[in-house]
Amino acid sequence: MFEARITIEKVSALAVDSAIGHNLDSYLDAVSTGDVWPKPAFATIREDTDEQIPGWAHGAAFGAVVDRSQSYPKVLVSYAASGQSSTGSGFNSRVADVLVCVSIEVEFVGDRVDSYMPPSIAAVECPADVQKYFGGNELVTLEEVFAASP
Repeated sequence: MFEARITIEKVSALAVDSAIGHNLDSYLDAVSTGDVWPKPAFATIREDTDEQIPGWAHGAAFGAVVDRSQSYPKVLVSYAASGQSSTGSGFNSRVADVLVCVSIEVEFVGDRVDSYMPPSIAAVECPADVQKYFGGNELVTLEEVFAASP
């Protein structure tokens, strides 16, 4: 589960960094096409691009929307992160592939990203096609992922 935790932490930090220089709409478009973090976009994951995704990036963005319900608008990006979990020991040990789906909230002030505000991360439901792509992994909670240690 630690791999999923690393992926979520790095991808969410890169999401804010990637939003610099974009306005709300251009960032939403860039996330939807997999041009900025969180990436890759699930819709483009099977396409052969020459881009090298880092080895720690075990996941994919599967949706992005703008939330204007608060005083500052946010881009909410749904992201699936995978990893491995082991339980038991000796003959009873078991390794399982795990999957967690989260929403990464990137906040904007006016037409610029709030680069001083770290993104909020919340659990969301994993769609069936995303689960199938990642191999029908065992779904875990966000709390379990953040409690995982190396």
